[in-house]
Amino acid sequence: MPLFPSIVQNGFVVDDLDAALRHWIGDLGIGPFFLADHVEVARYVWQGVESSIDLTLAFAFAGDVQIELIYQHDEAPSSFRHHLATKGPGFHHVCHRTMEFDKVYQAALARGLKIDSEGEILGGARFCYFDSGKIGLPLMEIVSLSERGIAMHARIHEASVDWNGTDPVRSLKLSSD
Repeated sequence: MPLFPSIVQNGFVVDDLDAALRHWIGDLGIGPFFLADHVEVARYVWQGVESSIDLTLAFAFAGDVQIELIYQHDEAPSSFRHHLATKGPGFHHVCHRTMEFDKVYQAALARGLKIDSEGEILGGARFCYFDSGKIGLPLMEIVSLSERGIAMHARIHEASVDWNGTDPVRSLKLSSD
């Protein structure tokens, strides 16, 4: 049985969010993007060390696969800063959503995957990025969404179906409210 039976998201670390949005929307016709500016990260640990990070996230769908653009505003240590420093902007992770977060988390560790980083978005999702240690492979993320988070992802997907190019960047609030 696969550890990550479904990949629902491809995540990209960007160093210029506006340019990335122009590319995905203008060049590729993917959208609309929902922009969560300065996301409230309740807890974040990178390579075993707590860090406070300031992120803006943008989400859209290409068919049934969600595209996530990750922009870090500050220089705090993180998987995203490390990626930019060692690989430059680009493909960072694939994501599997699960309702059995703890079970998949333990199974990943049992299979020898190492934790790159983990945390929680305030009021939204627990997440963990695993590193297989294999050169050239992306990180594997698992995320457990609240009912509100599942509904939010459904709304973003629905907006992409037959999108006509209008209102290409929309606001999204990820918080405890």
